[in-house]
Amino acid sequence: MFVGTLRWRESFNVDAALKEEFPQDVFGSLGHIFGKDTGGRPIIYNIYGGDQDLKAAFGDVQRFIRWRVALMERSVFLLDFNEVDQTVQVHDYEGVSLSSRDANSKAAASEASNIFQSHYPEMLHKKFFINVPTILSWIFWAFKPLLSANTLAKMSVVGTGQDAIRKALVAHVKEEELPKRYGGLADAF
Repeated sequence: MFVGTLRWRESFNVDAALKEEFPQDVFGSLGHIFGKDTGGRPIIYNIYGGDQDLKAAFGDVQRFIRWRVALMERSVFLLDFNEVDQTVQVHDYEGVSLSSRDANSKAAASEASNIFQSHYPEMLHKKFFINVPTILSWIFWAFKPLLSANTLAKMSVVGTGQDAIRKALVAHVKEEELPKRYGGLADAF
């Protein structure tokens, strides 16, 4: 697995992805690394809802993948691998509907999942899916039997509403580290 990851890093050219300039109007508000959880783990926020232009973000699947890998790499730089060796991810789907999910977004999600499972193993401590529309929650839970118990234990699907989101996140993130948009006190993105 280690050799495979080294080969992938070279063929993907991770260093070049880190230096690559991505259009701010497309990716500028799509992902953020902000704050730490109660265990000192960096938190990555992926904002796939709201007023995001998902057609532009996922229109070029390989560009999206390069951007997402670069975001992951920036979060890895924050790990010391002594005390902190994992991250927390929050995926916000506010306003996303089934019609928002086209072939490109599905391909990007699938490829990103494969990359992170294969080349960033065990770097995920917890993942929160927030503002998830009911229909997408049902789809997620329909696939529940396909996930390992270990992976499933890391995932939480949180509905909509600031109170529900705040309650789920404050159990893992201090209010001072949690953005106001999620019921915390932090001025962030």
